[in-house]
Amino acid sequence: MAYRSRQIAEALSGAIAAQELPPGFKLGERHLGEICGTSRAVVKQALIVLAREGLVQMHPNRGAFVAELDARDAFEIFEAIAAIEQGAAFQLATRLSPSDLDRLECNVCETQCCLDHGDDAGSDRIGPEFHVELVKLARNRVLEESHARLLRRSQLIRLLYVNRDYHRQKLNDDHGLLLAHLKGGRIEPALRLIASHYDAIARGYDMDMRAAIRPDLDEVLGRWLKPQTEPA
Repeated sequence: MAYRSRQIAEALSGAIAAQELPPGFKLGERHLGEICGTSRAVVKQALIVLAREGLVQMHPNRGAFVAELDARDAFEIFEAIAAIEQGAAFQLATRLSPSDLDRLECNVCETQCCLDHGDDAGSDRIGPEFHVELVKLARNRVLEESHARLLRRSQLIRLLYVNRDYHRQKLNDDHGLLLAHLKGGRIEPALRLIASHYDAIARGYDMDMRAAIRPDLDEVLGRWLKPQTEPA
């Protein structure tokens, strides 16, 4: 893939993951080309890559759109994320080092500090990193890449639907309990907790209530797109 196409794909992927581009938002090739200072062919390459990752849907004669997901998609994505984290937890149960534990405990403590001070934005930023760290500690590149790709897709769900039952404290309590299970070598309770954690998240979304967001594509990409320079 051309260097500029990769830059555009990374910028759009980052904006979607940061919940700045909502599901169903049109990604016009001509408009993107004007914003990015490049041709429609280069833009199309980037969109094809994002379509393969499930972040974009391309429709003949209509163009490309940020992917929309239904209830079944949501449950399957969270189920797949849980399965990857269960695999990571299973591997970690017998080889968690003190430094590994410190990294996970630090996340739980930092998230709790945010919650204690009413910093919901901080909690929403730091808390999910617990899951990223958990999978990283398994030191399996394929698991890590698959997990990251699914997490990006899960952001579409958070953008598209309203979660009517989102309890930040309960989520962080789950993280602390999972850590305790792993420290104690209690693998079966750990695996069950991961499954119930994501099941609760998925069931919290109201598929009849859509979140409202109308971004300015020029403004969004202005924050995410790197200058058009070839690598040295």
